[in-house]
Amino acid sequence: MIDVSAVRSHFSALQSGTLCFDNPAGTQIAREALERIQAWLAGMNASHGGAFRASRALLEGLSSVKGLKIHGLSDPASMDRRAPTFAFTLSGWHPRRICEELDRQGISAWDGNYYAPEVTRRLGLEGSGGMVRVGAVHYNTLEEVERLISALLSLAG
Repeated sequence: MIDVSAVRSHFSALQSGTLCFDNPAGTQIAREALERIQAWLAGMNASHGGAFRASRALLEGLSSVKGLKIHGLSDPASMDRRAPTFAFTLSGWHPRRICEELDRQGISAWDGNYYAPEVTRRLGLEGSGGMVRVGAVHYNTLEEVERLISALLSLAG
């Protein structure tokens, strides 16, 4: 028969031993990673605000150009549901020609079907050069948006 009191006294003399140093180190690394993620998210939120303002200004400006048709969401209330990139056509102008004119003024724009020929076919634009595409991102200024709109207003006559 086993003497239970002897077993109990034996186990009470045991200690937990050496601490597991991996756990505190891992916790510290995880905490630092979460702090970096929070800082990144704060930066993304701040840049989103700037891109959102520029994108809204771009939508308003494009909408003011006579003969310009935005292809895609163009309701200001839907800004939170769209990318800050706009595709458009300008009556009487081939998309490539618009881009060349903008390029002369130091404004970057792209023309074509953007690897989505089925979209431009359905819109009836594939045979006429597709669309012009411009976008506003976090590093674009409102002055740059105004410069683009001014150039387009000039082209539209």
